[in-house]
Amino acid sequence: FSAVLAAGMDGIEKNLDPGEPVDWNVYETPDKFETLPSNLKEAIEEARNDDVLRRSIGEELYDSYLEVLEEEWAEFSRSVTDWELRKYLFKV
Repeated sequence: FSAVLAAGMDGIEKNLDPGEPVDWNVYETPDKFETLPSNLKEAIEEARNDDVLRRSIGEELYDSYLEVLEEEWAEFSRSVTDWELRKYLFKV
């Protein structure tokens, strides 16, 4: 929660323009918006470069949190998904 508040305060302090409100289906115009990370690995990479996050939760928690997330990503990367089983296992 503190990270969300810190991000909002950072935007206020930097006088960032949030843009106009969106009142249409954003899935119909995906090229109008910057995309969010598509997986945990990309999110970790973004977080590694986020000084606002680091300052908001403190250096020690920041490092520990990213370490846990990296372990989680490594575990996920080693797993075989149901989709992979359906797609490849029975095609051999």
